[in-house]
Amino acid sequence: MTSLHDFLVSCGECGSPNVERHCDFCNTSLCVPCVGKHLSDSTKTHNAVPFLLYKYDKLDYTFVRCPSHISFTFRYKCERFCKKCNVPVCSKSESRSIHEGHELFLLRRVPPELNKWNVDASYTNNLTNEHELLDKPQIIATIDTGFHRLFGVASFKNEGIWTCGNDENVVLFDLKGKKLQNVKTTSMRRPRDIAVTTSGELVYTDPNARTVNMVKDGQIQELVVVEGWKPYHICCTPSDDFLVTMIRSDEKQSKVVRYNGNEGTEKQTYQFDDKGKPLYSSDRRGKYICENNNLDVCVSDAGSRAIVVVNKAGKFRFRYTGLLNNPFQPHGIATDSQSRILSVDYSSGFIHIVDVDGRFLRHITNCNLYEPYGLCINSFDEMFVAEENGNVKRIKYIE
Repeated sequence: MTSLHDFLVSCGECGSPNVERHCDFCNTSLCVPCVGKHLSDSTKTHNAVPFLLYKYDKLDYTFVRCPSHISFTFRYKCERFCKKCNVPVCSKSESRSIHEGHELFLLRRVPPELNKWNVDASYTNNLTNEHELLDKPQIIATIDTGFHRLFGVASFKNEGIWTCGNDENVVLFDLKGKKLQNVKTTSMRRPRDIAVTTSGELVYTDPNARTVNMVKDGQIQELVVVEGWKPYHICCTPSDDFLVTMIRSDEKQSKVVRYNGNEGTEKQTYQFDDKGKPLYSSDRRGKYICENNNLDVCVSDAGSRAIVVVNKAGKFRFRYTGLLNNPFQPHGIATDSQSRILSVDYSSGFIHIVDVDGRFLRHITNCNLYEPYGLCINSFDEMFVAEENGNVKRIKYIE
């Protein structure tokens, strides 16, 4: 007999409830640690899209309405299910202590005969409505990292943040600001940037040593050693690649290099457009980097005062230069579940949001950011901004 349990979603590789991607070709849902393993099977074609973009239900299926909020409006629908309590859970209930520590599985929309709480199907036809931008984003918390100058922040398994600043330390905090771990670079010089792999390992660039390094089981391993170039900013992709912005030692050229994250071998270089012109400025000012859900490579190039986007093959797509009559100095950059591109503007303290094709959507101006450098977004679409004064602000910016 069909039940709600038949509509729970788990990772097709390991059974984890923490699903964040879905392979269209294999029809397999995946947790972050299993994405790389799944995509490494070269005998098949893969396309791992964010799970929220995967249209997995029939239009007449509906979300279960939360039994704890039966008298409320449709917004309290259930997208999770607690197996231990055997009850559907809405976003309002998830934060309650009754489900703390329990595994919460994604709950798909269900056939009308199973939806005894009768949520209106017209409300659920467009999943992205849940992820609309807030008119007034909210600062959830401010974490004092203790750095005299703070330059980078990277999300760690949705449980904490790695941070780096003006010295040789890379420090992990939980989301309440408690210091959990400290790593010192092998060169005893400050890292230029940090990132976290799908399996949770810390990665950092050291332009002084010309290395890309991984911290695994408490040990620092050199993954990449570069000759004639200095690695600056870095991101880790769901397919376990590294994207690294490089500046030539004489500061006359720059490029982006894609590396195999497991072997440290070079896979691809992005440097010139179709006309042979440089894609990026050549100076050593910030060139933060991220990969979008459609595999576009996005660089915030402070030297050219632009966000430069190319597709995976390296073909130039667009350049976003901010709004007219407003100086634009982009630094930290990230993308969210809806493929929006977000970047902090160091000069104004604003956050610019553009869509996947570079169309301006919104500024975030109400968070009083002080000389923001780094930016990251976790899989819950929570944003973390590193301010130069040492603070990290955790910001809610979508519904």
